[in-house]
Amino acid sequence: MKRTFLLTLVAVVALAAGVSAQTIEDSVLRAKDRSSDIKNRSNELERMRREADTPDKPISHEVKFPEIKDDFERIQIVNGEVLQPTATQSKPDLPAVYQAASEIKKRAIRLHSNLFAPDTKKKPKKKSDNAGSSVQPFDLKAEAKELDTAIATFVKSSMFQNIQVVNSEDSQRAQKELENIIKLSAAIEGQTANRENKD
Repeated sequence: MKRTFLLTLVAVVALAAGVSAQTIEDSVLRAKDRSSDIKNRSNELERMRREADTPDKPISHEVKFPEIKDDFERIQIVNGEVLQPTATQSKPDLPAVYQAASEIKKRAIRLHSNLFAPDTKKKPKKKSDNAGSSVQPFDLKAEAKELDTAIATFVKSSMFQNIQVVNSEDSQRAQKELENIIKLSAAIEGQTANRENKD
């Protein structure tokens, strides 16, 4: 009986030691898995932080495509249907020209910000103050024609032929044309506002 008891006791101790060793081993493995999981999440967060901090991160045009498309089309429509016919009349409707130039400028500025990364090297341009200076001769028809040419050149840019592959030279030319559209439409807007106030 003592022997049976002793064997049972040894068996129970051995079994407990085996279970205990297995439990310890399982705990170590779970701890390693948790540590590995935490490390992987930490690495992923660090990668995401670095991507977010990258200043030259490419702009996703897909997100802004509806806005880009709308501005691209409206600049052409407003120019062709409102500004050009109105500005070339013998007695142009200055409020209509002003509104058209204002819309073209607003849309060109937004199109510029959606298509091209901001140039951090350029300093903000100062607005010209026409209040204290004498009004210089302004040829509305010539300015409107120049704006029409700038819009046509911009629209026909090879940058828009294949938007999946953009040549940097084509992009720079298109950007300069768009900046020219902004400048010309702002000039027409300013001059028609000044002339409208003087009439």
